[in-house]
Parts: sequence; C-alpha cells; structure tokens
Amino acid sequence: KTQPGPPSSVYAAVASSTSVRVSFGPPEDDGGKPVERYKIEWDSVGYHPGAELSPTLWRSFYAQHNVRTITLQSNEVDIRGQFRIRFDGHATLPLDARCTAHDLRAALEALPPVGGVKVARHETVRGYVWAVTFPMYLVHEGHVGNLPEMRVGVDPGRFSAKFVTNTTGIEGSLMEGDAVLAVESPVHAFHGHEQQKITVTCVAETKVQGSFGISFMGESMALIDHDVAAEDLETALELLQRVGNVMVVKAASAASVSWTIVFLDNLGNLPSVEVRTAELFCSDGTTVPTVLVQEVASGLLPDMLSPHYGSMEVDAVPAKEGSFVQGIEHLTPGLLYHVKVSAWNGVGATYGPSQFAAPASISPGGPPVPPADVEVLPAGPSALHVRWVVPLDDGGTPLSKYEVEWTACRGTTEVQRVDLTTSEKMQGGFVLVFGGAATTLVPHDVTAEALASRLNSLETLKGVTVKKDKGLTITSWTVTFSGSVGNLPLLQVDSSLLMNPPLATVKVVEVQAGTDPEFPDDAGGTATVGFEPEIQSVLVQGNAQDLAGSYVLHFMGESSEDVAVNAAPVELRRILNGMSAVRGVEVTAHERNFFGAFEREWRGPFVFPSGGLPALPGSTGEGG
Repeated sequence: KTQPGPPSSVYAAVASSTSVRVSFGPPEDDGGKPVERYKIEWDSVGYHPGAELSPTLWRSFYAQHNVRTITLQSNEVDIRGQFRIRFDGHATLPLDARCTAHDLRAALEALPPVGGVKVARHETVRGYVWAVTFPMYLVHEGHVGNLPEMRVGVDPGRFSAKFVTNTTGIEGSLMEGDAVLAVESPVHAFHGHEQQKITVTCVAETKVQGSFGISFMGESMALIDHDVAAEDLETALELLQRVGNVMVVKAASAASVSWTIVFLDNLGNLPSVEVRTAELFCSDGTTVPTVLVQEVASGLLPDMLSPHYGSMEVDAVPAKEGSFVQGIEHLTPGLLYHVKVSAWNGVGATYGPSQFAAPASISPGGPPVPPADVEVLPAGPSALHVRWVVPLDDGGTPLSKYEVEWTACRGTTEVQRVDLTTSEKMQGGFVLVFGGAATTLVPHDVTAEALASRLNSLETLKGVTVKKDKGLTITSWTVTFSGSVGNLPLLQVDSSLLMNPPLATVKVVEVQAGTDPEFPDDAGGTATVGFEPEIQSVLVQGNAQDLAGSYVLHFMGESSEDVAVNAAPVELRRILNGMSAVRGVEVTAHERNFFGAFEREWRGPFVFPSGGLPALPGSTGEGG
C-alpha cells in the first residue's frame, strides 16, 4: 500500500467577490486503501494594489496580462505637482500628482501604442500607487508576455532622456518637495506557464508546404496544414487529453512559419512536443524543411509561502455523482489565487501528490462597477445618442456586454442648500467637498454662476445649477443636482478659511431628497450592446492611379513584410495574420478618385486581440 494519487478533474470557479468554488473527483489510484480526507490549499500568485505586499507577490505566476505600477511617495502631507508617462516612444501630457485612475487611464489611452488599459489607484501612507493592467499586450516584438518599457518624467521638456524608472535625485519643475516616482513591473504576463516554439523554415525563395502532426506525452493529433491558423492549432492540441487549454501565437514570413504554444492548464516543467514532419516539404520540391522545437520558457510551480496562503481539510464524503464541491471564503477581491488538492488514506501519515486546479489562477470577483461618465445627446427628433466610459473595475471577469435602459420617469431631483451666516466684516471663504473631490476656495460672496462652475468642475458632479438668495444675516445658495440621479449624500463643508468666527458659520441642509427613476415597461425600453471587433484602416493616397512601391505596417513592436500599394485584400490579410500579435483579420479594399487625387484604402476588423487596440502605423518600404 502507498499514498493515493492526485485527485482527478480539479476545477476552480468564481463564487463571489471574496470566494471561489473548488470541485474535484477521487484519485484514479487510491494507493490500495480508501481515501479518508482531502487537503485543499490556496495562495496568492498575483499582485493587487490594495493587498499586503511580499516578495512572493512581486514574483507573480499565471497572470495573463502585464501590470506596471507607478508609485508616488513623499513626506509632504499635501503632495503637489505634475508628472508625465512615456510608453513605447510616446509621452502623455502632464498629469496631476493626485490624478484619479480615470484621468491616468484616459491619458495613457490617448497614446497610439497603448490601446485599452485598466487602472486602479491605491492610497498609501506616503502617497499613491497606480496599477496599470495591459489586456491588449499578449505579444510584443514576437515574444509572448513582453511589454514595452514604461517610464515617468518630472521635467517639463519632452526629451526621452528625461524619462526614467525612478526619479530619485532628479530635479524637475513638475514635482514639488521630496516626491519620488518609481515604475515597477510586479506582474509579467504568462510567467510560470510552459512555452514551447515550433519553427519550420525553408531556404530562401522557397515556401513551406505540406502538412505535419504533433505528439505530446504519448498522444498524437491528426495531420494539419503547414499554414494552420493559431486558433485551429489550439483546437487540435486541446483534443489531446494531456495537453489541457493552450494559447497559440503564430508568426509567418515568406520562407518560415512558427507557432508558440503556451500551456495554460498543464503546469510545471513539461516534456517537449514532438513534430511529425514526413509530409512537410519546400516549394522547390527537393529541399527538406528545417524543423526546430525550442523551450521558450520552462513551466514553474509556486512555492505557496506568501502571507495569503490558506488550507483546509474535508472528509471524503462525495457529493452527487462522486464529485466533491467546496467553497474557499474570505479571499481578497481582485487578487489572483492558485489552488491545489491532495488526498489522504493514512499510509505513511502523509498526503499524496497534489493536483493543481484549472484554471491555473483565479480571481474572486463580482459584478462590475457602473460605467463612468454616461452622456446622453440628441440624435434626431426621436432618437438619443448614449456614450459612456468603460468601468474602471470589471469585477474580475472581462466585460461581454452592456444593458442600456431608458425611461420617461426620471425620478425626483436632489436639491440641497448651503447657508452662510454673514456679517459686515466677513472675509475669506469655504471649500465644498463631494464624493472625495474638493472645490477651490469659494469666496463668501460668490455668485450663483461662479459656485455652479466650481461644483461642475469636480469629477464627481455634472449638471449642477445654483440659485442665490441674500438676506440680512444669512446668504443661501440652493444647489440643484440636475445631472445626478437618486438620493445623494450631503455636500461637506470646510469653513476653516472663513474670517470673523464664531459668527461666521456654514451648514448644508437637504431641501429635497432625490429618488431613483422608475423603469415601467410602458414608459421606456432596454437594449443590449455587445462588443464589436475593432476596425482599423490603411490609407494610401497619391496623384495617380498607377501608384507603385510598398509600405510596412507596425503592430505591438513587430514589423510586417513589405506590402505592395496595389496588394489585393487576400494578400494584406495573409501578411497581417502572419504577425504574431494578430489573428483573424479580414480585409476589404476600396478605391476612390477625387479632385485629381487617387486613394486606396484597406479596412480590417481585428478578432484577436479584441478590445481597444493600439494603432496600426505604417511607414514607407524600400520600394515606396
């Protein structure tokens, strides 16, 4: 008799914002003695700006997106100043030292090479940490998990030499006092996952042709085409029982093609795939292609020694159909966890080998926060145009759709009144705060228009109107929150800058509580808005229809083959899909003559990656 083998079919799923659910089956081999109990273990393998930091957290595992942090520290109580961020050769405009996550995200997404990002801001004892997640950058410069360097600058100039990863010792007019900015890389995408690369190459002036097969740990897949798409190779590999889920990245040129296989579920250092090449040949009919299999990154297992480690033991009493289901509670929202399960039968007074759960990492999550900055504009006599900003927090799961509801029943508008007890010798002013955002100093005799302007400048408010009433001893400003919905918290007041105390007092009272709108079926409607593939276009203009030459496209650090200016859509599609960061692009072409000029445009929706993509810039090739 011996210890039992690892449990079978271990899976983890999100249960709530602070819990996950683990399911598993009994071991195929119980070691010759019935299993008595199971041990479930979990630990953090990622970084979260609100979580306690430890060396293990900074060495993340199994994350599918890169995270870069910008940390601002200062001994000053009131941090002031500005800074800028440079990413892949492009720099933002100056950002306030206390800028919100929304402001920093907007500044980064305005840079052509960035694409869509997620930003979370966390306050520390001495400053702030902004954590920037890059969902679009799965591949850069042909390498899975790479990301261009991000730097910060406090110098008002735009020279790249002034951007650094740490501003210690650098004097800059944009940042006051002893403030220091630092950029760090706590999360590297796909770290810990085994990566293997298959490269098939023919001699110059010839192309790879034929078919090939792949075998892994004694299992073999059917032959597939030499130019198989990444998504089709994923499907074929995942039919092999010992492979699990994989991600495949393809790169192709005139004489070679490669596929990088990232093992997402099968963890640890894995044996190499084997390639069956008997049916592969080069287009000259005589040359045999060179086939190379490389281990790009060795698979790793976490040590599970962080402060977030936890475990529990459960009795071997199976649930329905012989499976076990157990919840893990009190986890940190947004933090990545790795889960594994082992079995005990009493032999040797120790647990048998563990089986890690699929997926390799999971983050507790809940519903996303509401979209930000919802704006409604007229779009005609019977239509409205609604636009919004993607939520800063998706709840741990990528967004798939939005629901838009509208109603004619607006609800009651919130109304509050600011009362100031005045005197003839009154001087100074006060500050109003709403949702954590504060106005500039409000003079004691401020006009209604000026107070409305100050309130509407807050990122937490929109559409405020103000009416002023001046009495003998009390001046009142009635604030109507026309751009907000529901019962709002009272404005907060800081009156420490009012002169002539104790006679001068400021208080806020609620005149009318706001109510949420009602959505009856007969007074509105709903619409579901999904995500559409991103469409980018390549435009070539000239003075004659017989344009000649070529150009090169650049995407996520990689350059394409030369593209002829008269290339057919199918040729441009082949070239784009041959870039490692692109998958599933379809291309259409349009030609136009106007005012003696000729224009040719290619348009292509991007299926992978999806979302807010970096721009696809072009440059003139040697033949252009």
